[in-house]
Amino acid sequence: VIPRSIVQIFKELNRKDLGIVSTTVYVSFVQVYNEQLYDMLRDPRRSSSLEIHEEPGVGIYVSGLSEYAVRNAGDCLALVKLGEENRAIRETHMNTASSRSHSLFQIVVEQTRIEDGAEGERVLKSKFNLVDLAGSEKWDTRKERKFENEQIEELTNINLSLYTLGRCIAALSKNAKAMEKDPDAIIGHVPYRESKLTRLLQDSLGGNSKTVLIATLSPASDCLEETISTLRFADRAHSVMTFVKLNEKRPVDHAL
Repeated sequence: VIPRSIVQIFKELNRKDLGIVSTTVYVSFVQVYNEQLYDMLRDPRRSSSLEIHEEPGVGIYVSGLSEYAVRNAGDCLALVKLGEENRAIRETHMNTASSRSHSLFQIVVEQTRIEDGAEGERVLKSKFNLVDLAGSEKWDTRKERKFENEQIEELTNINLSLYTLGRCIAALSKNAKAMEKDPDAIIGHVPYRESKLTRLLQDSLGGNSKTVLIATLSPASDCLEETISTLRFADRAHSVMTFVKLNEKRPVDHAL
C-alpha cells in the first residue's frame, strides 16, 4: 500500500499546472518500538530514542528526526526500502518475520502557487502520514512456548499501544456522535498521551486531516476472533469525524 501511495502522490505532483511555481518534497521514517521512537533511516541499532513535541502552527513533530528532500517516487521508494531493513522484526507463531514496531513514513509537500486573479503567491503545505501498525499477539497458555524477556516486553507494548489506539478511536467516535446531536456538547477526553503511537498520530486521528484506515482480515476459521475484533475497530473508526482546512500561507508585503 505504501509504495502505491507514493507512486500516486508523485503522479499527481507531476501533473502540469501553470499556477505552480515550485514544489518541494521532504520525507522521514520513524518507528515506535517498546514505546520509544527511533529514526529508521539513521539509527539501525535503535541506540538513540527521540522525543515528541507539539508547537502551535506546526502540530506534532519528532525532535531530531532526519528529513530528506526527494525529487521523485524512486528516491522515496529507496528510502522506504532502507528503513524497512532497519525495522524491528521477530519470528512469531503467526509469521517468520513479524514487525515488532509500528512505523510511520511521512511525506511533506510544499507548493508555491500563483492563481489567476490572485495577488502575490501562496504556499500550500500538505503532510501524508503512511502508517503500518504491528500486529497484536495473544498469550496462548495452551501451547508450551517459552518467551524471552525481550519478546514479552515487545508483546506487552504492542498490545498496550493498540489498546490505547482503540480507546482513542472510541472516544473520538463518542464525541462525534455527541456533536452530531448537539454542536455545543462538551467534548470528552481523548487519551492521546497514554501511548507514543497515539501521540504521534494525534493530528491524523483528530486534527486537521483526512484519514483512511485499511483493515486486513484473514478468511481462516481459526482467526475468527481476531477478524471480528478488527471489524469492530474499523466500524468505530468509521464514525469518527474530522474537519479539514487548507494549510495556506500568503507572503507578507513589507512595503505596505
